[in-house]
Amino acid sequence: MKCDRIDLAAIRKLYEEAMKEERISSYKFPEHKSSDGYYHIWVKDATRKGGRRQLKAKTIDILKDKVYEAVTGGINADPSFRDIYYIYNKNITKFVKDDDKLVSAENTARTSAINYRRFFEGSWFENLPIKEIAPRDIKRYTLEVLTKFDLKRPAYGSYRAILNGCFMLAVEEEIIDISPMAGVNFRSRQFTSMLIPDTDIERRMHSDDDLVRMMGYLKEKEETGCGHPAYYAVEFQILTGCRRAEVCAMKWSDLLKVTGMV
Repeated sequence: MKCDRIDLAAIRKLYEEAMKEERISSYKFPEHKSSDGYYHIWVKDATRKGGRRQLKAKTIDILKDKVYEAVTGGINADPSFRDIYYIYNKNITKFVKDDDKLVSAENTARTSAINYRRFFEGSWFENLPIKEIAPRDIKRYTLEVLTKFDLKRPAYGSYRAILNGCFMLAVEEEIIDISPMAGVNFRSRQFTSMLIPDTDIERRMHSDDDLVRMMGYLKEKEETGCGHPAYYAVEFQILTGCRRAEVCAMKWSDLLKVTGMV
């Protein structure tokens, strides 16, 4: 007897859409756009003085997504690892009020997103429901990652940081009771023996000759009128040893005029 193959991913998507529609069913969505070209709707918001806030979007589907995020906090009823990471990454900058610290947080979020795409995007692991991930799944996937990539300890740490951050968020949101990370020994020889040696610290630094050539190139660009702000930023970074995020967030008030120190 011939049977069509069941597409579990399609079934899960239909289920999530049904749950989404159920959660926002109490809201009456507008049939027409307002004069500004947007659909508008009011949603409950206990943090606002009036107890509600207005959302708007160019399409009804986008407006529904915004309402659902406002109602649930952005986490659906049965989130996948990918769903949790999306919220985890947004939270890196979401609660930062200090503008100076926000620049650094945005840089952290971008770096995390790059690492996520490197290690998880398109994998079977990212589609697993967070509630169903067991230590054995993490061990299996970690071995796949270490087999696919030549990782040094810092990159291995970045991979683990994403895992730990996502599962801790799932615990905080009471989606799971205990993080499955507790059942994985990432320092076991099974994993660490697959790491490649770290580069010697002297080889990780630019030589004096490299720095002279880099500074010469930057000066040439500045003096010929081709200087982009980035050239000055790179020069400043070389001279001070500041990190990229620190340079971007730098203000005149950070410069001590008397001593010339930052």
